[in-house]
Amino acid sequence: MKRKVFIFTSLAIIIYIVLSIQKRKSVETLSDNEMQLLRKELGLELFDNNWQLDSTVFCGYGNYSLIELEYLPMWKLYFENEKLYCQYWKLNEKLSKRIFYFKSIWLWKNKIIAEADFHINQISKIEKVELSTLFDFTEKEWYCNIDTSETEYKKMRDIALRDSLDKIYPNLIPPHPDYEISYYDTAIFPLEKAREIIAKWKKEI
Repeated sequence: MKRKVFIFTSLAIIIYIVLSIQKRKSVETLSDNEMQLLRKELGLELFDNNWQLDSTVFCGYGNYSLIELEYLPMWKLYFENEKLYCQYWKLNEKLSKRIFYFKSIWLWKNKIIAEADFHINQISKIEKVELSTLFDFTEKEWYCNIDTSETEYKKMRDIALRDSLDKIYPNLIPPHPDYEISYYDTAIFPLEKAREIIAKWKKEI
């Protein structure tokens, strides 16, 4: 009798957990329409029929740093079965989107990690500014930054300066190709400032 009660109770608990997972309305289980409403509420760019999925890239197993992965056995990663993917979406040359998510055979591990919008302001044929706004669904926080690419002229100027300094001061700068030039200046922005910039860019289109 006790064994039957135990089996019945165990089955009831399993059924309850499965039904709870199916009914749960978290980000990873939202329908397309519900996800659109959430994007609108958060301020993320909305999808329409003009968006195209460029690619889906497998990023790795689990939410671990490179150092942590060095000491973790592969069997553990395969058993946890937390596969991190990134979808690359594109609307046009000025707007793209990336969606990061976990996919697993363990249904409760399937979840969206973050969604990021990338806005491009093409200043000239050889110079652009890229502003990204990313919402982290796990931390419920925004991360915004802006990258300013330098012009081809500046690149050539820096290379010429490096070469000339190499000749005059051979010990000042490591020789080519060990010496690398950074072509991007990155700045962190608060969300409201980022939205002001994006709104201004859209008016200029």
